Amino acid sequence: LVRPCENLQVLKSMTTVGDWLNIVPTKKHLRRLYLYTSGDHRFAEFTLPKLLATLQNCPELEELRISGDFITEHTPEESKEILPTQSAITCPNFRYLAIHSVSPNAEDLRYLRELIPNMSRLELDIDAEEARITEELNKCFEQWTAITRLELTPFSIIPLELNFSPLTKLE
Repeated sequence: LVRPCENLQVLKSMTTVGDWLNIVPTKKHLRRLYLYTSGDHRFAEFTLPKLLATLQNCPELEELRISGDFITEHTPEESKEILPTQSAITCPNFRYLAIHSVSPNAEDLRYLRELIPNMSRLELDIDAEEARITEELNKCFEQWTAITRLELTPFSIIPLELNFSPLTKLE
């Protein structure tokens, strides 16, 4: 149903079937993508870095939300293999990112920082134990100074030394 819709702007799905990885890059006018994941392990090939890599084909994207109870976990090494060193295009209108089903690693955040020049609302589940996550989050804050709303949910009770001082518009 979605594939022939050339001018599709909003896509909401209750599943992470593997087809989305093929369909999203063909939707040049996509503005909002909401994926509500379910606990079906048949779609284990659907990972966050594979989805993020498709976003550079959606230059009009403004918002991405991933929530639910399942998306295949991935390693920083897998992210390095999948995500380009530099994004081919940026998404200048992208303002809202919410990832709650899986935690992006430092490599995922590096790629997002390259892809998205501005951010006003950020919601992330994060793995505080991952090496470089603090460093990469701080780099994101230095670039995304227009953030007004921020929600970070760590998976563990390890203190993070984050520098919030660049976020002068934080509400």
